[in-house]
Amino acid sequence: MSQQPLNPARPFIGLRPFTAADSPLFFGRTRQVDDLLSLMQSQKLIAVVGPAWSGKTSLVQAGLLPAL
Repeated sequence: MSQQPLNPARPFIGLRPFTAADSPLFFGRTRQVDDLLSLMQSQKLIAVVGPAWSGKTSLVQAGLLPAL
């Protein structure tokens, strides 16, 4: 499945998760990213869990990884 390049004028990317390359368009999860960064200071393993399609992959790929 090929991914279409993002158009900043139309940031909706469909059903695929955001990636690190999409991080400039990923917003609204600053608190969750900060919480994960804080947990990483004291935890060896962090599980990101939640319902299907709730944005777990996007949170990690476009939020956490670029913040590292």
